[in-house]
Amino acid sequence: MAADVVAFYLQAVVGGHWILLEDIDSAAADVASVLASLVETGTLSVPGYRDCVRAAPGFQLFVTQR
Repeated sequence: MAADVVAFYLQAVVGGHWILLEDIDSAAADVASVLASLVETGTLSVPGYRDCVRAAPGFQLFVTQR
C-alpha cells in the first residue's frame, strides 16, 4: 500500500473521522486485508509506525461494492 494512502487511513483512524470507500470489491488484496483487520479488531496495523493504532471514538468506515 502506498505511503500516502496509509497516512490518509492513519489520520482518519486516529482523528475519529469517517471514510467512505466505493467499490471495495475492486480493492487490492493487501488493502482488503488491512481493512478487514480494522473492522474486526478496531485497530489499524501500520508497519514501521507502531504495532497497531486503535480507532478513536467517532471513527466510521462505510464501504460499497458493485
